[in-house]
Amino acid sequence: MVLIKKGAEASLYLENWHNRKVIMKRRLPKKYRIPELDLMIRSQRTIHEPHII
Repeated sequence: MVLIKKGAEASLYLENWHNRKVIMKRRLPKKYRIPELDLMIRSQRTIHEPHII
């Protein structure tokens, strides 16, 4: 896993998956949020993002 870009909300990594190069986005938890709320927000954003792209 090679870090490509680190932003405020997520980090992008270059990775191999089934012998293909893919980009993986890992959303970082926010320490100032209630943990349950943070998990829900990050999950929903991750689910909805491919539909926007």
